[in-house]
Amino acid sequence: MRADSFLLGFGLALALTAVQAQESDDDHPPIDVHVNGGQVSVSEDPVSTSQSEGGLVWAIGTDGFHFAQNGIDIAAPPGVHDCHVIANGQRIRCKKNRHVSGAKYKYTVNVVDSATGQALPPLDPFILHK
Repeated sequence: MRADSFLLGFGLALALTAVQAQESDDDHPPIDVHVNGGQVSVSEDPVSTSQSEGGLVWAIGTDGFHFAQNGIDIAAPPGVHDCHVIANGQRIRCKKNRHVSGAKYKYTVNVVDSATGQALPPLDPFILHK
């Protein structure tokens, strides 16, 4: 295999991964994440997701903050959710690889103060697969 063919294939694979991480029409409506007085909150707790929804999206709604690289960490068995930071750290999409009806998972929201680089105390809400 020639090096230029390998690089082209690698570039296409990266582009496909980036497209897959974007929001889609069948996602749950975005969950707003806010910071007030150094405390993180979410607009929906628990997040109630149906089998027809392909993913969950969290969006920072407060200026001056962004998600950490592990901004959403779901305590679910491996392979249930696959999370990626998108939109320059302002959004995270967790693709739902499997829907487990009736399952309830704790997740952690990790937010960083953009000015100081300091992590805020994490928040631990829940996701419910209905």
